[in-house]
Amino acid sequence: MLRNNFHTEPNISCFQSHLRNCFLRMTGMQNLCKFQDYSPIDETTANNFAAGTGPGPTGKNCYRLHFGESWRRSAWNCAAIDNMVKSMLDQAREAHMEPILSASTVKALAWDFITQGQSSWRAPKPRIHGSGERLETPQEARARTKQYEAERNRALRSNTRKRLVSLELSAIFLFITHLHRNMSTAPKVSTTSSRIHLSIPK
Repeated sequence: MLRNNFHTEPNISCFQSHLRNCFLRMTGMQNLCKFQDYSPIDETTANNFAAGTGPGPTGKNCYRLHFGESWRRSAWNCAAIDNMVKSMLDQAREAHMEPILSASTVKALAWDFITQGQSSWRAPKPRIHGSGERLETPQEARARTKQYEAERNRALRSNTRKRLVSLELSAIFLFITHLHRNMSTAPKVSTTSSRIHLSIPK
């Protein structure tokens, strides 16, 4: 059984990795930057759910995402993310992983995963040319995708370095807080008389 002991080794990075791995399993993808072959829910189904005339993310579509128009405000995605967050937290508790982040924090991380996945999914698809007068050719779309991937890799390396520093500082803070808490509840020694008395906090 996987177990992270917060009291001896606070590890937020491990918990975030758990969330990312859960997200990838739910979407059936291998990498957040390789969603080119992902099959999102179709626009009609997402719109029907938003209008109250169709089913939402349930059954085999429980975690399936909407990457079409207005995907950031999609009622479908909001419901799918709620399903994802519940499953992520349930799996973390079953594995006795700590620290358990709040549902709102996990939801924010899930939206970040979706943003990365949607960007990767959309990248190779032809867009309006810079001239605004035509669609890109397949060759232009591929060239733009390669540029996107190179820029994305540079950004990921930079963000990883920043995140590691932030996580290390957070781990130190959590460890000091826990240490201080233990010290404040430790038996106190009284030397006001010739005998030494232990004062055990109630």
